[in-house]
Amino acid sequence: MALHWNIKDCDQSACWNAEGNMTSTCESMIWATMLVGINEITEKTVHEFAYRLEFDRRLCGTFKSSDDKPVSVESLRPFIGLKTNASSWTRLQFEKKTSKFFHRIFTMENPND
Repeated sequence: MALHWNIKDCDQSACWNAEGNMTSTCESMIWATMLVGINEITEKTVHEFAYRLEFDRRLCGTFKSSDDKPVSVESLRPFIGLKTNASSWTRLQFEKKTSKFFHRIFTMENPND
């Protein structure tokens, strides 16, 4: 299934650069909705979105920032309003999926353990 997205309610200066191209951060946030299992960033979901991105960053390193600083709610605020058709998961479902992914990576990197 294709990932459909809508950023019309986001801070447009965080989504588009001066040349009219989508910023890499905005594109990453769109894809991150699939990774974290939250298909809309709102005031209600922004803390959970940050938690899940940070959980993944620490365990698997999927979405690393250039400065390797922890994910903050403030850094996500410009993307409140982002909507996609990604699947929605509970926190438990997310943590299980991420843990299984980590286990697969660890096992491939350490076949004798």
